Amino acid sequence: SEPGSSSMPGIEIANRGQIRFIKKGARKVNVTLTISYEVPDALAPFANALTPLVEGIIGKDMERFREYALKYEEKMAERNRARAAKEA
Repeated sequence: SEPGSSSMPGIEIANRGQIRFIKKGARKVNVTLTISYEVPDALAPFANALTPLVEGIIGKDMERFREYALKYEEKMAERNRARAAKEA
């Protein structure tokens, strides 16, 4: 886990996160992301309303990561097929 902070104009948000990759098979990986953050006093009244927004942003980021990983996997497979064809 690495502590960090994210800045919004005039507001510091202390946060900490961890990401785990657990191999589940030859082509499967389980990814778990854990994030915690301290809600600044100025935003405390809105914390419950902001949670779904933050979760939505993180969910979209995770989906983009999944798409990137799948494209990368296909690119590497294509590169390996091309290499094997040259060697044959």
